[in-house]
Amino acid sequence: MIFNLIAMKNFFTLLLVSLFLLIAGKSFTQSDYKGIVKYNDAARTPVKSVIVKLHDTFGNLISTETTDGSGKYTFKNIPAGIYTLSYSGYTTGAKVNSADVRKLVARLFGVVRFDEIQELAADVNEDGKVNWGDFGAIVTDYFVFGKKHAIGKIVAQSKKIEISGMSLKDGDVGSIGSGGDFEGAFEPSTKTTPMDVKIQYGKSINVNSNELIEMPVYLRNQPTIGGFVVSFNIPEGIYIEDLSSQLDGIQFNQSNGILKVIWQDKTISGAVLNANEPLFTLKVNSSSIDHTMEIENISLNKESHFVDLDGNELKDAQISLPSFSGIDQQNELNNIYPNPIYNTATINYSLASSYKVSLQIYNTVGQLVTNLVDEEQTTGSYEVKFNRSNLHLSAGSYIYRLECKGENSFVQSKIMIIR
Repeated sequence: MIFNLIAMKNFFTLLLVSLFLLIAGKSFTQSDYKGIVKYNDAARTPVKSVIVKLHDTFGNLISTETTDGSGKYTFKNIPAGIYTLSYSGYTTGAKVNSADVRKLVARLFGVVRFDEIQELAADVNEDGKVNWGDFGAIVTDYFVFGKKHAIGKIVAQSKKIEISGMSLKDGDVGSIGSGGDFEGAFEPSTKTTPMDVKIQYGKSINVNSNELIEMPVYLRNQPTIGGFVVSFNIPEGIYIEDLSSQLDGIQFNQSNGILKVIWQDKTISGAVLNANEPLFTLKVNSSSIDHTMEIENISLNKESHFVDLDGNELKDAQISLPSFSGIDQQNELNNIYPNPIYNTATINYSLASSYKVSLQIYNTVGQLVTNLVDEEQTTGSYEVKFNRSNLHLSAGSYIYRLECKGENSFVQSKIMIIR
């Protein structure tokens, strides 16, 4: 009897010791915890240089890691338990443009719903709310004056995890976004994209010192737009005093040789443009120039873009504006626009010297249809507009031909289509 009691006591003692060792062993188990951080875009792009922090259930910081070039990180020798992951930092890969503005406008009108990360990204001015103040923070503060607020700042929901003795093979996946980027447009720094907006120069204008001139800027091929950012390189000695436009709410700013012209629609209907009027007209002051011959043409920067009503970037947007006289010219016949032609069309060409110029339209069997230009012209850029109805041009393909006779005579021909 006594023997049985002793045996039973020893059994329970052994059981308690085993349970203690099991619990203690589990409590003191340490593991490596692996993870990967991806952007909230369609491609789920891994993001480098994201700061990942690990906190315990009491909010104490346990460890901090930074993602590598593949978006991966590892917390080493972490005791088993429940923890919270958080993500922070800044990224240069997020693309914020007019497409995001259109998305924000749709969100403010209740047309679309944002997910959790988009909603965090939409608080651009960081006031804890998503409203028209965030519209202004992107359009005026960022596009016009370059003030970032939360643009480029990593946003994400914190995430609870459990770390045990098992190490993850592929790594936990965390999702992040970036302030101002609601479209999920992430481009790693190694990626380069071509400029979507093309520029053509029309007839040259003379610029003298202490002169105020107007330079009309036209948008071709786009009857309806939802927004745009046009960034110009302005030659030294030229200052933009003012700007007028057929659009209400257009803004501009010139700083360090860069002129930014911005318009973003605050409705969901967009703007219908009058193609016969300039998109905007620059009021140019030349008070600082010394010699006209030293003036370069105004050129475009890569951040220039136009979007349609749905926020899609327009890949065939084309703007035209006058060139400055005195600049070295090249003999060139530019593409007609629009092409195909439905009503009116414009042909631009430039001459490196004086020529006897003939600009003609032929049908595809080589018959002359009409002569648009037949005169002596000097060095410069020229623009010729015509109406297909006035010229009685029926639907089909035609050839427009520029022939210039003189020193270094040349001929160029291109195809146009009438619809």
